Parts: sequence; C-alpha cells; structure tokens
Amino acid sequence: MDRQGTLSQEQAAGDLHRLIKGFQISQAIHVAAVLGVADHMATGPRASDEIAAAVGAHPRALYRLLRALAAIGVLSEHENRRFSLAAMGECLRSDAELSVRPSATYIGQAYRWQTWGHLLHSVKTGENAFRVLHGMDSWAYRERHPEQNAIFNAAMTANSRRVDRAIVAACDFSRCER
Repeated sequence: MDRQGTLSQEQAAGDLHRLIKGFQISQAIHVAAVLGVADHMATGPRASDEIAAAVGAHPRALYRLLRALAAIGVLSEHENRRFSLAAMGECLRSDAELSVRPSATYIGQAYRWQTWGHLLHSVKTGENAFRVLHGMDSWAYRERHPEQNAIFNAAMTANSRRVDRAIVAACDFSRCER
C-alpha cells in the first residue's frame, strides 16, 4: 500500500526530509562505532567529558555527537551532560550478542562512502561507480587493503549472526544428520 495516501503533504515532506538527511545519521552512528563509545557506556550513564577522554575525542565535539545520537534514540541524555545507552545503543557494544558495531564501522568507511557519492554517475552512465572511483572492483580493492577486508568480513559475520536463528527456524532440518 502506498503510504503517501495516508500522509498529509506536510507529513510526507517531513518524512522525506528525514530520509534525505539519513546520511548524517549513518555517519554519526559510524563515528560512535569506530570510537567504541557504546563500550565505554556499558556500565551506565557517563559524563560526555569522561567518554571523550576514554575514546580520545574532542570533548565539545563528542558532546554534540552524543546529543545527536540521543535525538534519534541511540542514547539517552541525562542531566549534567551525562548519557546512557538506549536499546539501539546497546547494539553498538562490541560484546552485544547481536552487535551492529561491525556493520556501522563498515558502512562509513571512506572507500565505501565515497562510492555512494558517485551514484548519479552510475545511474546516468551505467558504469560501476566503485570501479570508476577506485580503478578496480570492491573485491580487488579489499584484497589490496587487508584492513578494509577485515572490517568488511566482521560486518558480514555480524549480519549473518542477526539472521541465522530465523533461517534455522524457517528450515526443516529433521532429515539431516549433520
């Protein structure tokens, strides 16, 4: 069903505007993941300055990042510039059972991020933006950049962990011995 039929033009414009700004949200989550912010908040609310010191970030800049993450429900903001993990923030912890941190780390890598910035070129020409931008496909790129390959592999493993239970539950393996 088309959601447009149920939304006023004002609501639709607001929803679309939030989608347009989605790259900012992705990047904010990526930065928090790379810095390991959630791991430093695992024991409860912490002051933004404490978190900044723990992750090696500029205190005022990190405070603004934490406020942005609180605005979208990843964190909760408390008095005196203290923050705690909301349910989504818990998923950014490296020790979370279904951690999304590897995916958040991967999605904001410059080589991947820049490729999406060339989507218009691909749509207009049919050319592969990654190949045009980097001179090779993504597999060859990651082969030449093992640190990026490790980030990619961690993200793919984390993605598999999030869906493996559903796959096992949906399949009848009763006839299988192994």
